[in-house]
Amino acid sequence: MIWSHLITISLVFSWMVSPDALVLLGNNAGKGGLPFIAALAIGAALSVLCAKLIYHPDATGNTSDKTAPHTFTIGQYAATTLTVATRISLVVLLPTGMLVTAGFTFNETFVYWFPNFGFSFILLGLILTLHLTGERFAEAAQLLFTGIVIFCLLLLSLAGLFGTTPEQVYGATSHFNLPLPLICGALLLYLGYDQPSPDSNAKWYILLAIIGGFVLFSLWTVASLRHVAPEKLASSTVPYIISATKILGTPGKVLIGIAIIAGGCSVTNGLFILANKALLQQTNLFPSFINHFWKRRVYPIGFSIAIGLSMILGLAGDELLETYIRGALLLWIAATGFRCLTATRRIQLTKSCSFHYGYLISALFFLAALYLTVTDNYTTRLFSFFVLTLVVSAIVTAGGYIFHRPPPP
Repeated sequence: MIWSHLITISLVFSWMVSPDALVLLGNNAGKGGLPFIAALAIGAALSVLCAKLIYHPDATGNTSDKTAPHTFTIGQYAATTLTVATRISLVVLLPTGMLVTAGFTFNETFVYWFPNFGFSFILLGLILTLHLTGERFAEAAQLLFTGIVIFCLLLLSLAGLFGTTPEQVYGATSHFNLPLPLICGALLLYLGYDQPSPDSNAKWYILLAIIGGFVLFSLWTVASLRHVAPEKLASSTVPYIISATKILGTPGKVLIGIAIIAGGCSVTNGLFILANKALLQQTNLFPSFINHFWKRRVYPIGFSIAIGLSMILGLAGDELLETYIRGALLLWIAATGFRCLTATRRIQLTKSCSFHYGYLISALFFLAALYLTVTDNYTTRLFSFFVLTLVVSAIVTAGGYIFHRPPPP
């Protein structure tokens, strides 16, 4: 039992400890200074409330992840389409960017002559091998990857807070300023608790992971702001390297290098696990002659091929990828809000009472996704990405429904 709960916690952390999440954290910490911790607290509180609804005992079977294709209503079909769109876009786009980031980090920090893309493909091959070997091996590796990142960040944070003396304390402004984009950005950091096959017994471990993420983010924010000027953090594409190097010098750069490589593996492996589970439940497109052993391995092979092709075709070096990753994350916020909404509705129907705060939280998630979209520099591109992704996912979902439609009586 404890094993499954540790796996659940590590999967919640998979996005939180990723390189892109650390970039988002560092940039927003630079923009907000120490008051950004208040935004982190708001994001954590909203995430905790949402997770409590999703994993409420009376919300069992509340989400599209539990929906059988042959029992679709229009609402269930829309929910499934949104979930498929989210899982597919995340599992292809995020690893494409972050495995390449891990490759560049390995090249620049450890072995300068080793091809960075070659290292990225080695990591992708390692993760695919774990999934071909068996889900239990992938889950054990998830614990390892996540644990390495948390250990490195905690060590650097504690060194930044207590082990070294900063030249100047930055970010401790005399006035409190917390713009709305920082609150919405903080909400992005905690994504990952909306896991397939919700188990009410796992609720407390998921809440613990969210609170642990808040503590980790807060420590790293304060340590970074004690050593690096906010404007540097806000404008840098690698704020974590600047902070780690300022805190511990070369050893700090090595530690954060290890964390970035492990973080790239954590988010890739974690998304493989989550997407594989969700898609097996959502769209069972496999012919009957494919046995259970291969059904659980077909999707990871497909993910790896898509990621490999994306890297080979140059998407990892294109600015479009950053926009698409933001789009995938915004879909994730919307999908999380939808799960919160359906959970609230199921609880209300079961208990014959009103859960108004659940509707409010769902609305806040939807509004956050909309706000971040319309204020983005590439709003039109984001909307185009949403339409294309949702249309393709609707077709895949319809295929699953038609393929497994029960015969007429």
